[in-house]
Amino acid sequence: MEKKNKGLIFYIDTLGCFKNLVDSDILVQNLIADGLKKADDPESADILIVNTCGFIDDAKKESIETILSLASGKGERKLIVVGCLSERYREELLNLIPEIDIITGANNWDNIKYLIDNDIRISFNKRHYRYNKIIEKRILTLPHMAFVKISEGCSNNCAFCAIPQIRGKYRSRRMGVIVEEVKLLVKGGVREINLISQDSSYYGLDMYRKKALYDLLKKLDNIEGDFWIRVFYQNIDLFDNNIILLIRDSKHILPYFDIPIQHYSDKIIRLMNRGSDSNRIDYIMNLIREKIPDSVIRTSVIVGYPGERREDFEQLKLFLKMNKPDRIGVFKYSDEEGTIAYNFKEKNSDATKNRRLKKLIEISAENSLNRNISLIGKKLRVLIDTKEGGYYIARSKYDAFDVDNLVYIEDTNLKIGEFYNVVIEDAIEFDLFGKIV
Repeated sequence: MEKKNKGLIFYIDTLGCFKNLVDSDILVQNLIADGLKKADDPESADILIVNTCGFIDDAKKESIETILSLASGKGERKLIVVGCLSERYREELLNLIPEIDIITGANNWDNIKYLIDNDIRISFNKRHYRYNKIIEKRILTLPHMAFVKISEGCSNNCAFCAIPQIRGKYRSRRMGVIVEEVKLLVKGGVREINLISQDSSYYGLDMYRKKALYDLLKKLDNIEGDFWIRVFYQNIDLFDNNIILLIRDSKHILPYFDIPIQHYSDKIIRLMNRGSDSNRIDYIMNLIREKIPDSVIRTSVIVGYPGERREDFEQLKLFLKMNKPDRIGVFKYSDEEGTIAYNFKEKNSDATKNRRLKKLIEISAENSLNRNISLIGKKLRVLIDTKEGGYYIARSKYDAFDVDNLVYIEDTNLKIGEFYNVVIEDAIEFDLFGKIV
């Protein structure tokens, strides 16, 4: 029997994090398997899809602006809204933007075609989605790289975060499924595997009743091929020290430690309902640098948290200046309804948050510049991502896609998606310039 709506063309706009990108890739491949075709621009499409982000105020605003932009010119076409923002604010979105034809949340990725075929406007799955299918290729990212989810949801209940409300409790993917997916991706030419999760350190606690990230990484490191593995978001509360030595001695796993601390003041850490403290932060970061001097540490912090006074901010600022994390993501605190912190009384003004944000961004740039200058004259292995103008744009083991530094190479005959050795000749705050050797 011929599939209903076969041949329709859809366009998808994905907002937010890498995890959203994986969700969109699953959705796109499901729709293509059901006979639809993907457009690269909205003008060519019969169906317009927005995969939204609802994590912080700026992300919410961007999602709403994107929906409004597509709604304004949609005509008779269907407008579908999915993802975290719609999971959390379905009624508000329908009232604000009546042009929305179909709205669903963050747990319905296998059901979108059914909603289209049957003109179902509102559909939300009460069961939280568990991503356990093997997706052996990626459509929405560069062909030589892939983001691989190792879990869904989060069970940490940080006081400022609504993710557990939106995505549900932590649900690990089966280890065998992840390993098989990575094998197929590498066989298909992927050169960089990025493991993503709300909390990679928590992996396995729900399914295997123990922390199992070490076991997973060991299995992945035994896969044959020439490729990198980069691990994102290792929560310092549950960080497994044994992983440091595993990475030091591994074939594929990069010495790239993405460990968000969120703050350094013990008072603020407690108010955030996080389990670590400043002593543990110092211990873990010093241990990493002792065991792998050539490692890179990325962290993220929140400024202007409720109750953050000048002395708390000064503690955080001093830590970032003295400890010198190589990469720092700085975010302003954003009030999220339904979270513990939303009801805190001692709030910082926008002016204070902006002022503190600016100071930490300056420290981030200074740390990055110092690290980059130290690399001048050294040989690095880089992965070529793309070409712009007269430069190939690459990344080293120190830098993740889209969030970290780039290496610019002036050459004429390099292959995108392949590894090369370069010598670094010059450096600025967030970029390096190299020559093939």
